[in-house]
Amino acid sequence: MKKQVQTLIIAGVLTSMLTGCGVVMQARSSATQFDLRVQEESQNLDKKPVKSDVFNRVKTIVVADYVDYLEGFPADNIRVYKVMVKQLEKSLERSGKYKVISSSKFRDEIKRQDQDIDLTVDSSEDIEESMALVGKALTVHGVVAIDMDTEGENISSLSNQATQMSQLIVDGEIRLPMEIKLVMVRTRTSEVLYSQSSIVDWVTGTSGLSTTKSSRLTKIVSSVVDPLVLGMTKTPN
Repeated sequence: MKKQVQTLIIAGVLTSMLTGCGVVMQARSSATQFDLRVQEESQNLDKKPVKSDVFNRVKTIVVADYVDYLEGFPADNIRVYKVMVKQLEKSLERSGKYKVISSSKFRDEIKRQDQDIDLTVDSSEDIEESMALVGKALTVHGVVAIDMDTEGENISSLSNQATQMSQLIVDGEIRLPMEIKLVMVRTRTSEVLYSQSSIVDWVTGTSGLSTTKSSRLTKIVSSVVDPLVLGMTKTPN
């Protein structure tokens, strides 16, 4: 999550470099609809997603929601994160595998605990411990979280900025590979019980999500979240 904040910042920097490149190119890039395009060859990257036999005994879960800790993040990123959490919860409920406690209870409890969290610098272990503390208070067996992070090389490097600039000029869009990760943490010990990830391309033009309707965004996010949830819930108990 802490790298996701860079995505639209880089897009904005590249866009500002386009002055004088022509009205037609600007119109193309501003008209580009936001999308998350699945890389078919990069799905279910972890061949052994179950990290502990305890995973098979989990019956009650809550979905982690850290939206209140996204202050300073771009509005588009926050909007996508909100939809991801909502669709994750709905997908888990539809599966019928777990008793799912509302993510709103997670938000309420983490506020009550007044946890000191900085998503831009805290380690994965810190976040997992945070999740476990909330889950323990809610008396659930596990906490499920979904996250999106830049994949691979530093997207702000000069070579990658040149690549993204070329994409924007030639295609009217920027494509950034992002890793979508689904994790379940045990509340008693904060150990990771399940972890799976896939790679998608975050596609955007100069207008970001401003031209993307809520219904379309929900459909886009569901196309990425649902397969990950299916993989988790179809794992034999």
